[in-house]
Amino acid sequence: MMHLGTIGSELGLVSNAGRGAMPHASQTAAHQLKLGTPIALESPVLGLLREVHAKYLAAREGAVANYIPELERVALDQFGIALATVDGHVYEVGDSRSPFTIQSISKPLVYGLALQDRGRDAVLGGSARARPAGTAREP
Repeated sequence: MMHLGTIGSELGLVSNAGRGAMPHASQTAAHQLKLGTPIALESPVLGLLREVHAKYLAAREGAVANYIPELERVALDQFGIALATVDGHVYEVGDSRSPFTIQSISKPLVYGLALQDRGRDAVLGGSARARPAGTAREP
């Protein structure tokens, strides 16, 4: 996914108080392209995700949890990464749009929603105290 921006907002090629002053390093680009011309810029975030994806794409360590039927049905060659920022940007690489089951990774998401909805005191107080998964609750 490419971020579509403009020369003026993405590279800082704007005039200084209407006097036509521009950052020195950008003068050549400013002369070649008019301000406000749409250009495609790759985000550094997307570049980093592409590097990570390429680095781990061939990794085949570990084993599928065959005791969970949903995981056993997933194609082993699928690998995608998606990152959504709080301001609404979504960065994706690989098979990020393939459906998958999230299983236990849903716990921190639900925890965050509970904190947001009920507040820290309500979530951490009383019977909602944290304990290691799979351990018995004390009477």
